[in-house]
Amino acid sequence: MALNSLSEKRLILNLIKESRDGDIELYWVRARQRQLGIERADDRAKVTIAKDMIVYHFNRFYVQLRNEVKRNIILKWNERWDQPQKARWTKMFSDRLSRG
Repeated sequence: MALNSLSEKRLILNLIKESRDGDIELYWVRARQRQLGIERADDRAKVTIAKDMIVYHFNRFYVQLRNEVKRNIILKWNERWDQPQKARWTKMFSDRLSRG
Protein backbone atom coordinates (compact mmCIF):
# COMPACT_ATOMS: atom_id res chain seq x y z
CA MET A 1 0.00 0.00 0.00
CA ALA A 2 1.29 3.46 -0.88
CA LEU A 3 0.81 4.88 2.63
CA ASN A 4 3.15 2.26 4.08
CA SER A 5 5.82 2.92 1.48
CA LEU A 6 9.25 3.64 2.93
CA SER A 7 10.34 5.62 -0.10
CA GLU A 8 7.56 8.20 -0.18
CA LYS A 9 8.91 11.21 -2.06
CA ARG A 10 6.31 13.78 -1.04
CA LEU A 11 7.35 15.46 2.16
CA ILE A 12 3.80 16.32 3.23
CA LEU A 13 2.76 12.66 3.38
CA ASN A 14 5.80 11.76 5.47
CA LEU A 15 5.03 14.59 7.88
CA ILE A 16 1.40 13.50 8.21
CA LYS A 17 2.41 9.88 8.80
CA GLU A 18 4.92 10.91 11.47
CA SER A 19 2.47 13.19 13.26
CA ARG A 20 -0.24 10.50 13.27
CA ASP A 21 2.13 7.64 14.25
CA GLY A 22 1.53 6.03 10.87
CA ASP A 23 -2.25 5.80 11.35
CA ILE A 24 -4.19 7.52 8.59
CA GLU A 25 -7.90 7.05 8.07
CA LEU A 26 -9.41 7.70 4.67
CA TYR A 27 -13.07 8.60 4.18
CA TRP A 28 -15.14 8.49 1.04
CA VAL A 29 -16.70 11.82 0.14
CA ARG A 30 -19.51 12.07 -2.35
CA ALA A 31 -18.45 13.84 -5.56
CA ARG A 32 -20.11 16.97 -6.81
CA GLN A 33 -22.32 16.38 -9.79
CA ARG A 34 -23.17 18.68 -12.69
CA GLN A 35 -20.98 21.54 -11.51
CA LEU A 36 -18.53 21.74 -14.39
CA GLY A 37 -16.41 24.57 -12.96
CA ILE A 38 -15.90 22.79 -9.66
CA GLU A 39 -15.23 19.46 -11.38
CA ARG A 40 -12.60 21.10 -13.56
CA ALA A 41 -10.99 22.65 -10.49
CA ASP A 42 -10.95 19.22 -8.84
CA ASP A 43 -9.27 17.71 -11.91
CA ARG A 44 -6.63 20.46 -11.89
CA ALA A 45 -6.04 19.89 -8.17
CA LYS A 46 -5.52 16.16 -8.77
CA VAL A 47 -2.97 16.88 -11.51
CA THR A 48 -1.15 19.35 -9.27
CA ILE A 49 -1.04 16.96 -6.30
CA ALA A 50 0.54 14.30 -8.50
CA LYS A 51 3.55 16.57 -9.20
CA ASP A 52 6.60 16.60 -6.94
CA MET A 53 7.05 20.35 -7.25
CA ILE A 54 4.42 23.02 -7.92
CA VAL A 55 5.45 25.83 -10.25
CA TYR A 56 3.57 29.10 -10.01
CA HIS A 57 4.40 32.33 -11.77
CA PHE A 58 3.38 35.57 -10.14
CA ASN A 59 2.44 38.51 -12.29
CA ARG A 60 4.76 41.47 -12.06
CA PHE A 61 3.60 44.80 -10.75
CA TYR A 62 3.41 47.85 -13.01
CA VAL A 63 6.35 49.44 -11.18
CA GLN A 64 8.51 46.37 -11.85
CA LEU A 65 7.66 46.46 -15.55
CA ARG A 66 8.34 50.19 -15.74
CA ASN A 67 11.72 49.78 -14.04
CA GLU A 68 12.66 46.91 -16.34
CA VAL A 69 11.77 48.95 -19.44
CA LYS A 70 13.73 51.92 -18.09
CA ARG A 71 16.74 49.68 -17.39
CA ASN A 72 16.56 48.23 -20.93
CA ILE A 73 16.40 51.71 -22.48
CA ILE A 74 19.49 52.78 -20.54
CA LEU A 75 21.35 49.61 -21.58
CA LYS A 76 20.46 50.13 -25.24
CA TRP A 77 21.53 53.79 -25.02
CA ASN A 78 24.88 52.80 -23.49
CA GLU A 79 25.43 50.16 -26.17
CA ARG A 80 24.73 52.72 -28.87
CA TRP A 81 26.95 55.27 -27.15
CA ASP A 82 29.87 52.81 -27.12
CA GLN A 83 29.60 51.89 -30.81
CA PRO A 84 32.19 53.79 -32.86
CA GLN A 85 30.06 54.27 -36.02
CA LYS A 86 26.92 55.52 -34.31
CA ALA A 87 28.53 57.21 -31.33
CA ARG A 88 29.45 60.34 -33.35
CA TRP A 89 25.82 60.96 -34.27
CA THR A 90 24.55 60.15 -30.79
CA LYS A 91 27.12 62.44 -29.17
CA MET A 92 26.33 65.19 -31.65
CA PHE A 93 22.63 65.10 -30.71
CA SER A 94 23.49 64.80 -27.05
CA ASP A 95 25.68 67.92 -27.21
CA ARG A 96 22.89 69.86 -28.95
CA LEU A 97 20.36 68.77 -26.34
CA SER A 98 22.57 69.63 -23.40
CA ARG A 99 23.25 73.14 -24.80
CA GLY A 100 19.61 73.82 -25.66
